[in-house]
Amino acid sequence: MPAQLTRDLHGLRERAANRPGDPVARAELCAALYGTAEGERCLAQTTELIHTALRLGSNAVALQASEILWRTSGDPRWAVLAAEAALLDGATDDGRGRLEAVVGQFPDDPAPRTRLSALALAAGDAATALRWIEPVATAHGEARAGYAHALLAAGRAAEAVDFARESCEALPGEAEIFLALGLALLATEQPGRAVGAFSEALRLDPRRPEAHYDLAVAFALDGSVPAAIGVVDAALIARPEDARLVALREQLLAQLRQAG
Repeated sequence: MPAQLTRDLHGLRERAANRPGDPVARAELCAALYGTAEGERCLAQTTELIHTALRLGSNAVALQASEILWRTSGDPRWAVLAAEAALLDGATDDGRGRLEAVVGQFPDDPAPRTRLSALALAAGDAATALRWIEPVATAHGEARAGYAHALLAAGRAAEAVDFARESCEALPGEAEIFLALGLALLATEQPGRAVGAFSEALRLDPRRPEAHYDLAVAFALDGSVPAAIGVVDAALIARPEDARLVALREQLLAQLRQAG
């Protein structure tokens, strides 16, 4: 290795060592080591640092580090991560544009299509959500759940039930799909079966806050208000300031008083 490159690499190593929590410093080192075994280990470390930065709200830093890895590797996962950082930073148009550019280069990659579909759903545009997600609807659990949500938003609830049920059978370990199935069952007035779907989602991933809320609603619609209150009370132990759960509990208690 030429002396200058050796000095440059030494400097990058030293910078990364002195700033262990900085994903940008680690990404720059990864770029210099790209294609080596050490570079692969560095990528895994940088990925963890980027996700940590996103959780902490350091979106600009996460964006910069992701862009370095995207330019270095050409791997679309880094472009998608950069788009996510932009979205979390409030730059919706920028994030959407980045995702659309990835789809243009990698039309069969489910990650940007799934995220674009979710953005369209959040904007109330079911037709666009379906257009993005349909080509990759069976790619993985998140895409399957996204397609079921898009079908439901498009008013195709029966199709959403069938697709989500098939997906649960194909991927029985995916909580996201059981949540989608539960919502589709509620939309087709099957709250008893929705209870089973939401309960399975919680068994698979007890940390899902929306699953507690949805399970309580399903119990209430199925006529089991005391069971619904029990679900809410259990969830409020972990999240006592959850406004949705507090409001739902008040509604359920009012319903019990009226019935009594």
